[in-house]
Amino acid sequence: MDAEVAAQAGRHIGEHAAAHGLPSVNVVLHGGEPLLAGPRHLARLLDAVGAGVRDDTKVRFELQTHGTLLTETWLDVFERYEVTVGISPDGPAPANDRHRLTHRGRSSTGSAVRGVELLRTRPHLFVGLLAVIDLANDPVEVHDRLASFEPPVIDFGLPHATHNEPPPPSTGCG
Repeated sequence: MDAEVAAQAGRHIGEHAAAHGLPSVNVVLHGGEPLLAGPRHLARLLDAVGAGVRDDTKVRFELQTHGTLLTETWLDVFERYEVTVGISPDGPAPANDRHRLTHRGRSSTGSAVRGVELLRTRPHLFVGLLAVIDLANDPVEVHDRLASFEPPVIDFGLPHATHNEPPPPSTGCG
């Protein structure tokens, strides 16, 4: 997204917040990997969105990432804009790497773990972990691995499904 699109989105968000007297709005950046935009570009987008909202409405930015690209520079940007961050590992290495290999086909688990540990150094920014449920993974192993990071919250999301690609059939559990 370029800065003009972000500015237009910010104006629409601001208009909506003003029309409804909202004291705050949440803007969530997710889908794909938001950190691919780079710190400077993301800062421009955050500025552009925030500029469209009146001072009496607080903009709360949230971001969901796999965590592999997190650096101190990113954390400094998140500090400046008060962006809270969730990380999306899918569990221990076999579970995580089933769907989250690097563009070279290698494990991303080590980089994701490094990202979680780095984010934990600024606990006020860390809002939790989000894992996509995969019936091929052992749910206890996934939970225990995620819990070992002592996140504020662990969320589990259902995998995406469409009419053309419905969710897997029920296993009859429960």
